[in-house]
Amino acid sequence: MKSKWDNLEPGSPSLLYWKIFDEVLCDYEVVQSVNPKNVNKNDLTRVSLYFAYLYPRVDANVSKGINHLLKSPFVIHPKTGKVCVPFDPDHVEELDVNNVPTLTSVINDLNLNNQENQDPL
Repeated sequence: MKSKWDNLEPGSPSLLYWKIFDEVLCDYEVVQSVNPKNVNKNDLTRVSLYFAYLYPRVDANVSKGINHLLKSPFVIHPKTGKVCVPFDPDHVEELDVNNVPTLTSVINDLNLNNQENQDPL
C-alpha cells in the first residue's frame, strides 16, 4: 500500500488514498477469508486504520485545553477578543483579520442600538 501511495502525485485527493487503502485491504481479506473469524476482525482493522491514517486530525490542545480556540463560528478568542467569523473560502484574499468584530465592539454596538431604540419618556 505504501508503495502505491508513494507513487501518487503530491496533492492527490484523499479519496484516492482511501480507494487504494480499500483495494489493498480487500485483497488481504480475500486471502484471509479461508478463516471466517478473521473477516470481522479485518472489518474493525479497516475502520481503525481509516481513522488513524486518513481521518482529519484534531489538534491535541483543542481536546485538552478549555481555553484553546475552537474553529467554530462566533467563538471568542480568549486573548484578542476577536469573534471567529465565517468566510467564503473562494474569496479568502478579501478577508481582513484586522477588521473582524471583537467582543467589545459587539457589546458597544448592542448598547448603542438599545439606546437608539428606547422610547423617550
